This record gives sequence, structure tokens and C-alpha cells, in this order.
Amino acid sequence: MTEENQKTLSLLKRRKRKKRIRRLIVILGILLFIFSKSAPVLMGTAEEYHRVELRKMADIKGIDGFIFREEEVLSTHLPTVQVELGRRVPANTTVGTQVSTPYAGVVEWGVDGLEEFRSLEDLLKGNLPDREELQRVLEDSSLKRPHGVRLITGYQWGFLGEIPEADAIGMTEGQSVRLRKESEELRGTIRVLENIGDRVKILVTSREVFSGLYKERQMSMEIQTREFEGLWIPDGAILDREHEPYVIQQSIGGKKEVPVRILLENEEGALVQRGSFTDPEGNRIPTLSLYDEILLNPRQDNGEE
Repeated sequence: MTEENQKTLSLLKRRKRKKRIRRLIVILGILLFIFSKSAPVLMGTAEEYHRVELRKMADIKGIDGFIFREEEVLSTHLPTVQVELGRRVPANTTVGTQVSTPYAGVVEWGVDGLEEFRSLEDLLKGNLPDREELQRVLEDSSLKRPHGVRLITGYQWGFLGEIPEADAIGMTEGQSVRLRKESEELRGTIRVLENIGDRVKILVTSREVFSGLYKERQMSMEIQTREFEGLWIPDGAILDREHEPYVIQQSIGGKKEVPVRILLENEEGALVQRGSFTDPEGNRIPTLSLYDEILLNPRQDNGEE
């Protein structure tokens, strides 16, 4: 074999060796990529991300309270009523023997004692009784007259209850609200707010009719005061450092902490400010934008308990 042939053969061998090495490097790269993706899953440390979306969320508070109407007792005992109950009748309508309606209104059975304990007019002046006082009146059997007859006059009624002080933040007298009783929704107005320690008495009035208005005294209602629009964050994605909430955002440069301003929250998650917010010192703080991706299990990722 000539010297020139030997050089050619040696060159071909070196080229083949380089190709094998390059092929091996590519294969190793692919294997490392597959391992990097599958290892967290196999080890139970898979990271989950959530792409934030725009939502609306209502500020709804549940309240137990008492209904007050513009009403008066016509009779404490009237076994036979000559008018259809629950219907509005004109003034001077005969209800029963020697009993007639002095004004136009709705005739209804049952006297529980609260009719004369506090009038709706008294409540509107800010004379709000305690829940315990009202409960004592309702439990006083000497005041109950199941066969008594009431006349509900006017159209306005009030709902009086108590809520935690924290739930009253943002509420103001004169504010329009929505009331919900089961599937029925009504419009109302906050007329009186009164602080009592760590709770607040609240009186809401309305002129809209719902089922049970003329019969029921105690009930549960939901009050919606505000509606917010912001970015939705699932439960568990928000961390807290010294009462400053933040999330872990996935970006091109890697993970980073992003401060957030919570607008409303419930057991499913929170609605946060979009774009930016102002801190107590007046500084503009950049925050999440629409479609940003955040880590769903940040405590595990950051070693927090």
C-alpha cells in the first residue's frame, strides 16, 4: 500500500470516529433532555403551572338577621278572617268581627311581639337593638299570638343583622347593594351601620317583595356590595412574607417572585390586581399581567412549610 493510500485511509477513519462521537453527543443530549423532563415526575416533584386569566368576582357576605316591616297589630285573637291573607286591601276593610283596617295594607296572621318592640321608623333613626334583645322577645311565649292579625302598611321593609368588622370594610351608609334569599335577588340600600366592638350592626332597606316577606321574621340573606375584575389565582399559589403576598412566576429568565395585591378571596382562590398597584408608601409596584404563568406548588419549590 502506498504512503498516499495510507494517508487517505487514516483520514477516513478519523472522519468516521468524529461522526460516531458527534452522534453519541446528540444521543446523550436527547437522553439528558428526556431525563430532565421525566425525573421530576418519577420523583414526585413535577411542577405545575397556571396561566392567569381575567375574571369577575362579587363581594358577598352571608348574614343572619331579622325582618322589620311597617306594621301594626289589629287583633291578638281573631280565629276567623274575612279577607284573603297576604293580599293588599284598601282602608276600612272589614277583617273580622269589630275589626277593620285603618289604612290600606296587607293582612297577615301571627303576632310575635316584635311588631311593637321596635318600629322600622325607630331603626331608621339609628335606634338599633342588639340581637340578644330581639331573640329574648321572640322567645317570650307571653307575647306570641299565633291567631293574631297584623296589618303591614307601606312597601318598605328592613333587614337588620350583625357582621364581623372585617366584613364591613368598604361598606357605607347610602350604598346600593343586592340581597339574595335562596334563588331570589333584590335591590336594597344600606341605611345604618353601627360599630359594636369587633362587630357591626347593619340595616338594609328595600321595597321589593320576596316570598315569605310578610310571614317570616328571622332569616339568612346574602349581601353583595361590590364586584371586582382581576386575575384569578387558584388556592395555594399565593405565598406570604411578612404579610406581603406574592407568587412565583415562570418567565424566560427563569422563576421570579412577583408581589400581588389581593382584591377578593374565597376557599377556591383569589382575585388579584392586574398590571400594577400602589403600595402604602405611594410607590407603583409592577405585578402580574394577563396570561402570565405562575407556579401552583410554590411552597414545595421554595422549601417553605
